[in-house]
Amino acid sequence: MNVPKARPTSTPTTEAAENEHSLGRSARVKPATRMRLPARMLTYLIERFSLFTVIPASFLQYLFIARQAGGPLELQNWPTWPVGFGTYLGVFLTLRLSDDLKDKEHDDRYYRDRPLQRGLITVNELSTSMAALVITMTVANAFFSTPIAFAFYVATMGYLALMRVEFFVPHLLGPRLTLYLVTHQLFVPLLAAYVIYYAGGKLAGLSDSLLPELVLLMIMAVEVSRKVRPSYLDNTGRDTYSAYLGRTGVVWFLLGILALAQVLMWSSARVTAWAGLLLLVTGVAVAFSAHPVTGDRSVVLIEAGFGLGEAVVSVHITPDSYTVSKRASRITAKELAYQHVMLQPGKSTGNGWRGLDRTQGERQKLDDDAIRELAELVSAVESVQGHPVDVEWAFFQRRFYIPQSRSITTLE
Repeated sequence: MNVPKARPTSTPTTEAAENEHSLGRSARVKPATRMRLPARMLTYLIERFSLFTVIPASFLQYLFIARQAGGPLELQNWPTWPVGFGTYLGVFLTLRLSDDLKDKEHDDRYYRDRPLQRGLITVNELSTSMAALVITMTVANAFFSTPIAFAFYVATMGYLALMRVEFFVPHLLGPRLTLYLVTHQLFVPLLAAYVIYYAGGKLAGLSDSLLPELVLLMIMAVEVSRKVRPSYLDNTGRDTYSAYLGRTGVVWFLLGILALAQVLMWSSARVTAWAGLLLLVTGVAVAFSAHPVTGDRSVVLIEAGFGLGEAVVSVHITPDSYTVSKRASRITAKELAYQHVMLQPGKSTGNGWRGLDRTQGERQKLDDDAIRELAELVSAVESVQGHPVDVEWAFFQRRFYIPQSRSITTLE
């Protein structure tokens, strides 16, 4: 998206420098008349949307927001999650297409090497592509979104429409950089709220509402950073933040954004260190460095379930059971249990139950490598304490955590 447009101040020298800088990749593009639309559109997306960078970055952002909404993302649930991620990515793509159409006159003067300006793609093709994208997202969300998520989607697209006309007050926003930046980023909290409700979460209170604002600051920092140029390419006609704020000013501006984001992270119940850990935990339960029933001290017995360990301890679910030989770190027995619900942290207070579909409920809770790793960790705890132990464990981002360890009472 663009920052305020100033009066032209470019010189032939800076014009040539910018063209030389930008044409490095674009000069090798085949003439539009020799390329079909899909190939030309791909070239456009690579140049103007940074396709191979934006897709993985957007996916990580989507995962972050969706997991904060309430637990592991069900990637096996086709086509529900691709619609959610596709909408998240599609909103940013819609904005890119809309901005290129809105700013064509400005770009014709200052960015003649861009795809639209050099004739690689036409105005009609961009307009048609944008319309097709918006229709596809709207139809898909009408089928797969919850009513509240769909409402946030509609609100997001409505806000983008207002951005297209610069809120009917371009003369007011143009000279005011900070106001322009904020007003042209406020669709981000609406989009984050869409992802939260689409993923099954909700905004229950003030601390919950800080998550969309945190996402806003993350995107805002990216937006400012991508519009910083070397000094020889900086001039006010080329709408960069380094030109408007100066080299030192833009650094302090970015540091201010990141500092405010850190404050929101400390303030938000969703993204504190422990809340984030609990929301992202994929497995948790108990393990014994000796069999608590037979007394066999040559094995480690592990019980595992999805969600918080309280569900296992309180016997609300039947966990998987794995037996591992200490000597060879060999799994000697597995008993897999079907789990129909999981206990997870509540959105504001308390814990809540979440239903699991059959595919997820029948899965082995820990893979074999994780089972062996946990067995070795439990054996190490036993060696330190000098007696058989009963440990509580959590599994987060392929790492194990041991909140508590105690003696096995049945062996005392």
